Amino acid sequence: SNNHPPNFKTEFHPCSKCLTHYQSFGEFSQQQPASMALDSEPWCPFTSECNYIVAMITVEAGLSAVQVDSLLRLIHHIGQGTASI
Repeated sequence: SNNHPPNFKTEFHPCSKCLTHYQSFGEFSQQQPASMALDSEPWCPFTSECNYIVAMITVEAGLSAVQVDSLLRLIHHIGQGTASI
């Protein structure tokens, strides 16, 4: 009385050029965290962790493009020493 599906089918996006992968129930599982390599740049595709954080803040805050531009101008001026908060 095994109620598990016979196979798992993994299809990848066509641009990945990866072939469809079939696995039995016993083969299909998540990788163990200990065997997964740590990503030294988990913020990719952003150029830096700082860029990622700013992007996340603006998205979570629901800022408009105009508001994002204003915020980035302020950050730039603070970095240049021409403004302070």
